[in-house]
Amino acid sequence: MNRNVLVITFIGSLLILPEFASAMCADAASCRIFSAGMFFILCSPIYLIGLILLAIPDSRSALVVFGIFGLLATIQAAYAVIPTRPDLLYYLPVHIIPTVLFLFFGIKSIRNRSKISVVDVQNKLIQ
Repeated sequence: MNRNVLVITFIGSLLILPEFASAMCADAASCRIFSAGMFFILCSPIYLIGLILLAIPDSRSALVVFGIFGLLATIQAAYAVIPTRPDLLYYLPVHIIPTVLFLFFGIKSIRNRSKISVVDVQNKLIQ
């Protein structure tokens, strides 16, 4: 196939896709729920990666970034779900539980990191 045809098809599909998403937003409440659902779908693989990193002791200090991201996701989910759809409150624990895990173990790993000390090699060789 010609490259121009592929580029035009790709750009055309990008222009058509937002129409379906905007059809799901009838009012402000439905847009908030839709954004919370899409954020839930986005965060799930990120939380899975964070749980895998949780098993590796050397990477636990990087979990603070995942925890901050989870905290922001929790705030957004609370803003979107609580005033509009209380039946979707399960979105909150899905964000809160990994956030607490990531922040707890990430901060604990940073606090328990051994202090870096400078060793004078010259004096050790003389002795």
